[in-house]
Amino acid sequence: MNIKILAAFALLILLTNTAFAENSTLKVTPAQTITTARKNSLSEGDYVDFRIIEGAGKFQKGSIVTGVVTSIEENGFAGKEANVLIENFKCNEEQVYGEIYLHGNVHKKLNDFVDSSFSGFPIWMRGGEVVARPGEQEFLLKIREN
Repeated sequence: MNIKILAAFALLILLTNTAFAENSTLKVTPAQTITTARKNSLSEGDYVDFRIIEGAGKFQKGSIVTGVVTSIEENGFAGKEANVLIENFKCNEEQVYGEIYLHGNVHKKLNDFVDSSFSGFPIWMRGGEVVARPGEQEFLLKIREN
């Protein structure tokens, strides 16, 4: 339910136009792997780089967009997946709008096996880690051109 609310909120922000500005979309992918799988590899306040793969205006393909990790939820037992929220993007000192929400993978086959085979075991199963690799995931961000 929280994911649906967050997705609806993100969509609302991305689709909102101001009266005096024209919005353009940037398509970005991580510049390097973003993961919660390594201990202390990612913390709130860390800067994360994304590479533009489809630019607009002065934001050209190959440029770097930097965002700030504003929230991290570690994975946990009972299948709780990790989550990362990245906001406050900038490219060449210009503000870029949007947020990127990364959700840990779900161990669907393992969950099905454990549910059918072992009673009481699912509470000991850890949820998936966030892993976003360059070129594998693409995200949309907005810029405003006056």
